[in-house]
Amino acid sequence: MKKLSHCLILLFAINTLIPACFSQAIYHWVDENGKHHFSDQNPKTGISEEFNQHEIPSIKTVKSKPTVKLKTKKRKAKKTKRVARESKTERCNQLKADIASIQSKLKTRLLADKSDQYSKKLSDLRWKKLKTC
Repeated sequence: MKKLSHCLILLFAINTLIPACFSQAIYHWVDENGKHHFSDQNPKTGISEEFNQHEIPSIKTVKSKPTVKLKTKKRKAKKTKRVARESKTERCNQLKADIASIQSKLKTRLLADKSDQYSKKLSDLRWKKLKTC
């Protein structure tokens, strides 16, 4: 939502500033028949009046007060982050315990017949731990 509001402000600023940057003086004059003429070039004959260039209005920003809906949304986001953090620590602790048990079994040679299989499992668990923790 914040990105959208920033984009809208940027588009508004571009739409107001670009025409002002590329604008030229506009001349107005009335010929001998009473006809009004407008041009970007100063006429060679007759008296012309140059229009003032448009002033760029300043934009006032107002900070809005957070609504009840926004406050509850923020609370829920904090809660989900906390739950995710707790579950992450639980997963890390479980991985550490699994790694320790496999290492101790490999050291005592209880898994001698399946050592290759458990060595591969141990390396997989270590990679998961590096990614998760």
